[in-house]
Amino acid sequence: MSKIKELTNNKELWDAFVEELQRSIVNYQRTMEQTDKPSDIYRLQGAVSALRRMMQLKDMMNAK
Repeated sequence: MSKIKELTNNKELWDAFVEELQRSIVNYQRTMEQTDKPSDIYRLQGAVSALRRMMQLKDMMNAK
């Protein structure tokens, strides 16, 4: 847990982490737009959901 706190409390590191998450979300969304298999769409939606939860990590850690 202490390593996660270090990540969430270091603004420069956290901003870089969020930027990478956002980049990944955009890539997944592009792929989702181009696929026609429902199973791939569901998988990609799950990946985007997981990344968005990671973006809320700072709020979850600071709430404790």
